[in-house]
Amino acid sequence: MNKRWTKMLVVILPAVLLLYGVAYWLIISPLKEERQALGQQVSMYEQQYNRLQKQEDDSLKGRLDAISKSIPDQKRPAEMVKNLQSMAETANVAITHISSQDTNQQSLIEDDVDDVVLAYTYALDVHAKSIADLNQFLTALRDSRRLLVLNTLSVRQTRDDVHLSLTFRTFSSS
Repeated sequence: MNKRWTKMLVVILPAVLLLYGVAYWLIISPLKEERQALGQQVSMYEQQYNRLQKQEDDSLKGRLDAISKSIPDQKRPAEMVKNLQSMAETANVAITHISSQDTNQQSLIEDDVDDVVLAYTYALDVHAKSIADLNQFLTALRDSRRLLVLNTLSVRQTRDDVHLSLTFRTFSSS
C-alpha cells in the first residue's frame, strides 16, 4: 500500500508542478505583462493630463490678464464718451443720445474681497446714413480697448437712414 501511494505521489506531484508551470506561462505571465502595460498607459495619461492642465492654466491666466487690462481702475465716463465719439466719427455715424441707465453701480465680487469689479449700464442711440456705417461703428465698439458687454441691440431702418439703440455695461475696478 505504501508503494502504491509513493508511485501515485511520484506521478501526481510532477504532473501538478507541470500543470502549475503551464498555467503560469499561459495565464499569469500574460496578465502580469498586461498589468504593467496598463500601468504605463495610466502614467502616460496622467502626464498628458498634468501638461494640458498646466497649459490651460497658463492660457487662462493670459486671458484673465488681457481682460483685467481692459477694465480701468476708475469709471472715467468722460474718456468713454470721448472714445465713443471718436468711433462714431470714424464710422460716419452720429450719436444722438447717451445716458446712464442706473444711478447705483452693480458690484461683482469674486471669492476674494479685494477683487471688486463695478458694472455700469449705459444707453446709446446712434443715427447713420447706411447700414454699412452702422456696422463699422459696431465693429469699432467690439474692438475697443475697454471691456463692454452688450445687453440689448435694436436697429430700425428707413429709406433714408438707420437708427441704432443699444444698452451696454462697462466695468471698473473701483
